[in-house]
Amino acid sequence: MSICTARIIAFGDAERHINETLLHESVHVAQACKTGFRGMRAFGINSSALVLTVSREQDLKMFDRVYRNNKALEREAFWMEDKPNEVLYVLNKYCF
Repeated sequence: MSICTARIIAFGDAERHINETLLHESVHVAQACKTGFRGMRAFGINSSALVLTVSREQDLKMFDRVYRNNKALEREAFWMEDKPNEVLYVLNKYCF
């Protein structure tokens, strides 16, 4: 996994945004581990439990325009961005 910190820093509050991005992308790593790196698969968390903030819901809509088939994957990743224990759980469950 790699992230572009220069672009993140440009938005301000770099520490928070870098942490969110690292957690978000780590969710995608776990989603890929779930399939043995043959694509990605959502964890199957009930979508009604994945309540997003207004700003994350807007981010999801932006991604939806580009990655229509990955909405469930992105919703899980956005939901877990501020839940490091959940991210650690899925990484341990599916990758180790």
